[in-house]
Amino acid sequence: MSLNKITIYGNASKKTIKTLTVEERDQQKYLLQFLRNHGIPVANACGGEGVCQKCVANKDLLTCQITVLKFLEQNKQGLLIFDYL
Repeated sequence: MSLNKITIYGNASKKTIKTLTVEERDQQKYLLQFLRNHGIPVANACGGEGVCQKCVANKDLLTCQITVLKFLEQNKQGLLIFDYL
């Protein structure tokens, strides 16, 4: 089991929405799927093809195009910022 955590912060609310623990079984999931599985409302209209760009976090990260593991490798703090939350 991994001890990695992802913290979701909302710019609109100016608060931490939730902190999620990433299990080993979650690491290969796309970030969008992982967040939705944990009740985080992430907008998405293109079915994960990356064309609508509604699932963007951190200004330029498409959550439908990156796995949880890849995100954590690139973002050691595990912070996801959504403008509309």
